[in-house]
Formats: sequence, structure tokens, C-alpha cells
Amino acid sequence: MKNSHNSFRPHPSPVEREADKIIRHHTLAATASGFIPFSPIAASGVAATLVLMIQSLCELYQVPFSPSRARVLVHAVLGSLATRMAAQLVSSLPGMRYSMRGVSAAATASLCTATVGAFYKLHFQRGGTLADASIHDFTKYVVKAVERGDLSLGKMISPVDTLQ
Repeated sequence: MKNSHNSFRPHPSPVEREADKIIRHHTLAATASGFIPFSPIAASGVAATLVLMIQSLCELYQVPFSPSRARVLVHAVLGSLATRMAAQLVSSLPGMRYSMRGVSAAATASLCTATVGAFYKLHFQRGGTLADASIHDFTKYVVKAVERGDLSLGKMISPVDTLQ
């Protein structure tokens, strides 16, 4: 079976399938948080969801979680802030009605959570730990995802592919 990048993709292992389930579950939870109308509570909900997702991925890949909790919290907060900023950017587009702001916040929470989850999944598969995960590596991952077309404004507005 070929994927869209013209390379062969083996069937996912049971661990990969479980990681994908963890990411989907938490992506849905973050999406729901995006509908909370009060930004600080919504951002806290997304941050908490990111931390819980990363903790679940750590357990799955048998990566110690506790010693690096501060680093995870920083990444979660940064992800949450990026989510809120992206939602505000989308909602400020001309013609965006107030009722659509919750949808854009939910979509960006979904995209952010799925992206953070995919980054940590790949990082842990390659033998990485929380201690050696860096913002620089995450930024490179995001840039490559944008270049491949995996992250786009279209997915922020309609994140259905992210949830599959």
C-alpha cells in the first residue's frame, strides 16, 4: 500500500495503533475544550488535555514521565497559547461571525493537539525521551508538516482529516 508521499507504508504495529487511539481521544477532548467561551478556561482545558495525552504516550512507550513533568507542562502551555492565538487569528478574518469563533477555536485546538501527539509519538518511536524533546525539534516537525501539506488553514477550519 502506498501513501501520498510515494513511499511504502507498512501496517501499523499494535503500539502505533494504540498511540493513534490515544491521540484521537485527546484530540477530541481538546476540540471540546475549544468550544468553551471563556478563553482562560478553554486554554487551561487544552493544556491539561495535552499533558494527559503526553503522559499516556509516555506510559505506552515506557518513557519516564515524572522527572520531566515541568518540560511537558511548558510544551502544553505553549501549545495551548498557540491554539488560542491561532483561533483569534482565524476569528478575526473578515466575515467571521461570533458563532464561528468557537468553531475556529475548536478546530485549532484539534489541530494543535493532533500535531503535538504526532510529534511525541514519532519522537518516542525513535527512542527519544521527554528530557531530549525540544521546542526546536517540535518546530522543525511542524515546518516539515506544513511543507508536506499536513498542516494548513483548511485543516484548522475543517479538521476532519486530523481526527481520522
